[in-house]
Amino acid sequence: MDAISTYDVVIDKIGRKWIEVTVKGKQRTYKAQLALDDITKDFKVGETHNVPAKFEDKSTKYGRKFELYALSPEGAVKERENIKSKEAEKWLQYMRNSEKEGYYYQRAENEIKALGKDVYDSYAPEMRAIHNRITDKKRENKGKQWMDYIRNSEEKGYFYDRGEQEIKSLGEETYNKYAKEIEEIRARVNSKQREEAVKRSNANANTTDMWTETKMFTGNLINKDGRVYKVLGSHYVASEDACIHGGWGDGYTNRCRDITDTDEGKAELARIEANNKKRAEEKAKTKKHEAMAKDIKTKGEWIGSADGKKQPFPKGNIIYDDSNVYGGGMWIIDDGKNYYFVKNNGADGDDWSLNTIQTAGAGAYGWKVPHSAIHGQSEPKIDTPKEKIAIRDDIPVSDAARVLGAYSAHVRYKTPFPPQQKIRVTSQGVYKTNSKMPRHVRRAISGR
Repeated sequence: MDAISTYDVVIDKIGRKWIEVTVKGKQRTYKAQLALDDITKDFKVGETHNVPAKFEDKSTKYGRKFELYALSPEGAVKERENIKSKEAEKWLQYMRNSEKEGYYYQRAENEIKALGKDVYDSYAPEMRAIHNRITDKKRENKGKQWMDYIRNSEEKGYFYDRGEQEIKSLGEETYNKYAKEIEEIRARVNSKQREEAVKRSNANANTTDMWTETKMFTGNLINKDGRVYKVLGSHYVASEDACIHGGWGDGYTNRCRDITDTDEGKAELARIEANNKKRAEEKAKTKKHEAMAKDIKTKGEWIGSADGKKQPFPKGNIIYDDSNVYGGGMWIIDDGKNYYFVKNNGADGDDWSLNTIQTAGAGAYGWKVPHSAIHGQSEPKIDTPKEKIAIRDDIPVSDAARVLGAYSAHVRYKTPFPPQQKIRVTSQGVYKTNSKMPRHVRRAISGR
């Protein structure tokens, strides 16, 4: 801002347009040019004058230059008012620009207030109007923001009470703008919550807690006392709290729903019944063949070795076979004339010296009996393989052993081997139950 003040000047030199003067400041003196006009035309060299003047700094990169323009007392007053007006307009423009950006420029108001009461009062109405518009805009934006929070809360299933309180704090006018929508949202949320409460009440009517030692997952089915329960959730229970939940030791409490009377529950009961029936049939079948084996052993004769060597594995229809790769199980065989009961005796800890019959493993021992000694008809062959591999009348034990070792590696080292791809190794040959077999098993069979 150009300075209007009274300056003490000493006239050094008078030219055609400018008077060279020395200005006496409060702390130092400096050179300046005083404009030659009607007020300064009678000044003489060497005189000292107290001159009301307007000060302008005309300094450039080439040097400092100060200019003074003498003013009459009335002119000084008027010039001061013009300067203040320009300064106020500058700060008011800053305030207008801040309104566009959404905030009130408080410094601009302070700068205008510093120019004097008269200047401030002349601009106060516009500044108040700017302030009110910005405040109204902020209030409107806040109302929209809190209303959006309320709308979002409805989507999540609850009513955002704080949002309503914040809108109320913005004033009655703002609240009335959203009051109808707020009440509609509140009514919808309350209605939905009541419906959910009824659903939960109905769902919990057939629920119960069950304790299990192992973790159950949501959707698992539990069968208990002829009822079917579906797991809704599970949480861990430490041993010291287990007795409270019906268990003993560390375990899990499972929230379950009784689904016995639903289609899913009925299907599960049907599956359980079918499995029980199958197990009963298998158990009866096993019991029947165990009785037959006992009968053969009781009425038959021991199969001894031939000249100190093991006998070949009996040929014929395999009635029963529960042998396994670990050297256990047994076979019942019908060769058309005799029944054979062969006991696999190749497991660790078995007495291999008893073995008199060749197998793919350490061997077996057994008994045979004529048909005439066993009442009833011979049993039909069961578990007939769909495909035979490397079947020979005199299959070398080494060939079968290679397959047995390959399959044992699957069992021992848990290498991938689909459960449905089963292999059976006997002195009759190497069997598989479908057409697919792991590559290393095929190689073992072929000797490659």
